[in-house]
Amino acid sequence: MSCLSDFKVIPSTPRAPAILPANLEVCTKAAITFFFAFVELKSLQSAKYGETPCEGLRWYNWGIIAWDFISYIWWFVGMGRFATSPKFYPMPSMIGWISLWKYCYTINYHPFACALEGSPRMARSIKWILYPLAALQWGASIYISAYSWRSAPRLRLGEAAYDCLASRLPSAPGISSCSTEQICPNELLN
Repeated sequence: MSCLSDFKVIPSTPRAPAILPANLEVCTKAAITFFFAFVELKSLQSAKYGETPCEGLRWYNWGIIAWDFISYIWWFVGMGRFATSPKFYPMPSMIGWISLWKYCYTINYHPFACALEGSPRMARSIKWILYPLAALQWGASIYISAYSWRSAPRLRLGEAAYDCLASRLPSAPGISSCSTEQICPNELLN
C-alpha cells in the first residue's frame, strides 16, 4: 500500500471475474421472482380451493406481469450481450425462464382464465406463444449452465480480475513511489 500512498491510477483491462454478477444482484432478482410466483400461487390456491369469485386481473397482477415482461426483455438483452462478448458482459440469470414458464401454467387458472373467459381463441394463442418462448429461454439457460460449467475453473475466486497495462502505467495520472515492476505483479491490486 505504500506504493499508492499518493493518488495513482493503475490502467488495466477487466477479466471475466471482474464482471460476474454481484451476489446481491442475483439474490435480489431471484427473491423478487420467487416472491411474485408465491403471490400468484396463493391467488391460484385461493381460487381453486376457496370461494373466490372470478373477478379478472387486479392491479397487483398487472404489476407482476409488467415486472416479468421487462425482466424477460432485459434477460434477452443480457443474453445477447453475453453471447456476443462473454469476456465483457456477465451471464444472465439461469433461472430467468421460471417467470415465463409460470404463465404457461397459470393462464389456465384464476385470475388469467377469468380475464380470458370470453376469448378462448386469444387464450390458445397466448399459450402457443408462451410455450415456445419459455422453451427458448430454458434452452438458452442450459447453454449458460454449460458455459459456466466449462469456464468454472477459470472463474474461481482468487483469480485476478484485472490485467495491469504496464506500458500505460508511467503516463497514467497520479504519483507513485514504486516502479511498474513493483505495481503490476502485485496480486492485491489485481
